[in-house]
Amino acid sequence: TTALEVHRVSVEASGSGSFALRVGGKDSRAISFKASEEEVRAAIRELLSNCGGANGEAGDTAGNTFDCFMGYGVEYRGLADTQENGEKCSNWNEFDNRQYLKDPFLQVVAGLDKNLCRNPWYSSDGPRC
Repeated sequence: TTALEVHRVSVEASGSGSFALRVGGKDSRAISFKASEEEVRAAIRELLSNCGGANGEAGDTAGNTFDCFMGYGVEYRGLADTQENGEKCSNWNEFDNRQYLKDPFLQVVAGLDKNLCRNPWYSSDGPRC
């Protein structure tokens, strides 16, 4: 059998036409009463993560703009595109010496899109570009 976690979710009106979810002492961003099921699911994923930091953007339906990661960050799909030294990241398609990064399957699975930070190598250093 699989053990499941149980969380109490409360809903609070947070302004005109919106509400917020509260789970485990964390509050979601304001969610429109007209929000899609996917937008509510993304907010819940953000709340149930053990990451610190701000919640994602209001229009995000997949939780991709939640700018934090867990472990090695292999599943990180945030919008960070700047190296630690402040330089903008290069586009993943510009890595001529790493032909394996051009594999269409890897590009989709690892989220190698534009110049966004990712970790297709499972590096313990986390997402890089």
